Amino acid sequence: MRLFRHELRSQLRLYSRSRELAFFTFALPLIMFFLLGSVYGNDRIKSEHNVRAADYLLAGMLGYGAIATGFAGLSIMLVIRRESGILKR
Repeated sequence: MRLFRHELRSQLRLYSRSRELAFFTFALPLIMFFLLGSVYGNDRIKSEHNVRAADYLLAGMLGYGAIATGFAGLSIMLVIRRESGILKR
């Protein structure tokens, strides 16, 4: 358990130092939500029991954030670690 906490702490520290990863995980979904929400936010989706479009956008942007963390974030962190010498062959 101590090894897990150490690894988690080091991973969070490396994550907090990566601006690219933070942008694609947090800022881009927020920008897209506010941009698309301002265009389609008050519209109602009739086929889905009159739900607001902003609610669907929020769920989609949360999903995008999770996927970006898993896939895009992984590739960005691998390149950063390889260039800085943390990750070696």
